[in-house]
Amino acid sequence: MSLLSLLLFSLLGADISFGEPTDGFITKTPKIIIKTDPVTRNPKWVLEYMVRDQLIGSATRKNLFIEDHRVPDWAESSSEVYKFSGFDRGHLAAAGNYVSSQSENDYTFLMTNICPQTPTLNRDIWLSIENEVRALVSQPSTIEAWVIT
Repeated sequence: MSLLSLLLFSLLGADISFGEPTDGFITKTPKIIIKTDPVTRNPKWVLEYMVRDQLIGSATRKNLFIEDHRVPDWAESSSEVYKFSGFDRGHLAAAGNYVSSQSENDYTFLMTNICPQTPTLNRDIWLSIENEVRALVSQPSTIEAWVIT
């Protein structure tokens, strides 16, 4: 079974007969799956399922970065390590992708979805990529999108 098939089955809640890979931790919501690397304490990858409707709404960005208690403390970074580091706490699944649901928006602030990014990368380059993805998903011809970071 391919990695993409494994991810899709996991996202849809299907039973994976041979289990999840053991080299990290997988956490998920209805639209986001995150694989956390316990060695680097950062996400290995993030898979998002996006539809146009999730970009419309009034969910607010709270900027409350918190630990994900579904992952052991020793395997996850904390917001404290970013203080005075020179790095931003960069989202892999962007908060702006989840304005239709406050709970999904809040989920993007869990530390399992955060990795260190230089300010230029996070605030300029990465932001432009996030905006481009949202623009593509907003197109009337787009039914759904799968975003892997």
